Amino acid sequence: MAITNITLTNNIIGLFVVKVFSMLASLALIPLLNNYFESDLNLIGGWLAFASLIAVISSIDLGIGNRLKNDILNRLSQKKGYLDLIIESFCAQLIVAILLSVIFTVWALYYKSTLGSDYNLLKENPELIYISLAYILLAMPLKLSFFILQARQANALSSLVVFIPQLLIVFALIFFGTYSYTYPLLQLATIHLLATVMVYFGAFFLSRDAFRASQIENIKLILTKTLLSGNVNRFFRGFPFFVIQMSIIFLYSNNEIFYLVYGQIQDVVYYQYYFRPFSFFSVGLSLVSLPFWSAIRLSHLNHEALRTRQLCSYVLSLNIPIFFLIILLCYFFQSILDLWLGSGFYLADSFNLLLFSMLSILVCLMHSLSSILSGFDLISFQAKTLVFGFLVKLFVFGCLQLSDLDVDYVVVSTVVGLLLIVTILSCKTAAILKSYS
Repeated sequence: MAITNITLTNNIIGLFVVKVFSMLASLALIPLLNNYFESDLNLIGGWLAFASLIAVISSIDLGIGNRLKNDILNRLSQKKGYLDLIIESFCAQLIVAILLSVIFTVWALYYKSTLGSDYNLLKENPELIYISLAYILLAMPLKLSFFILQARQANALSSLVVFIPQLLIVFALIFFGTYSYTYPLLQLATIHLLATVMVYFGAFFLSRDAFRASQIENIKLILTKTLLSGNVNRFFRGFPFFVIQMSIIFLYSNNEIFYLVYGQIQDVVYYQYYFRPFSFFSVGLSLVSLPFWSAIRLSHLNHEALRTRQLCSYVLSLNIPIFFLIILLCYFFQSILDLWLGSGFYLADSFNLLLFSMLSILVCLMHSLSSILSGFDLISFQAKTLVFGFLVKLFVFGCLQLSDLDVDYVVVSTVVGLLLIVTILSCKTAAILKSYS
């Protein structure tokens, strides 16, 4: 099975369309939250921190989902079924969810009992603990449908699965207007939970033909074998993916956790004023690079050297227009803020603009390089590199806290860590392409 240029182009266009609407919803979310919570920065930051916390929790799957995606691609290249892989992964994911729910409960009770920052999210809103547990036990196992769609080159649909809960939150904020409820955060969290569970169920329905092709009559035998094996192999095989996923989360994609633990909850809101406009490029390219990962992987497995090198050059060249677009965004950023939040609501800082533009460019380069290295199944190498970059970020963050510099410690340390990672991944990619035939 090879991926043609038409399939690749359709995937990219579909991902781009979904991402445009996703970014519009993301940008609309901030002023809607300002209106809903009546500009209460504690409540706005609380919701944003909770959403980030949920994203982190749902990603602690030991890499089972991404490993399933890569294994399905191998089976597709051999024209074989993969029902056994799905059942194995689902059972393994369920075990992880149960263990994680116990760990999260202990952590949440501890965090709730501590003073923390001026605004303790779980102490002020203890009901969010139960919603988080529901996410772990229900949404985590069902999230496998997201990776199945990606492996089957339904990347636009997989992106839509992530977008629908976000869109429903926007509609809910428009419908409710200014809150007048006892538990405003619980209301939004419940809507997001129900929407997430429903779309993951729907994603399994969209992949139903894969189950028929995998001889579903043998499901009882496969399930028995999977339970007896204990899924140990799947845990270890997916661990490098898990390391990569967690490193990315704490390296740059969920910096709200750093502000929540080490700073004031209001800093989460200020961070979003920069992050959301710039994330159009970084998150967008991460989605667009997903079809290239699958395409490069299958092309490499089919020993199509010329095609593989072409795909690598295509995904790297996407960074050229992004670089110039980021420069334009910096130039018009204050005007965009005035249109977005209201004239004079927030004044952008030039040094922060420089930091976020560098962060966006580095993230785009990292995703392009990662799609190439993942196509060659160099997952462990990326995992080690990302962990090293994350440790550098922690070191720089600690040094900045001890200094008297008036800078955003989180963003500066993130840029330094990403710069190191991109340098290492670039050297590895250049060496591979130079010797590949």
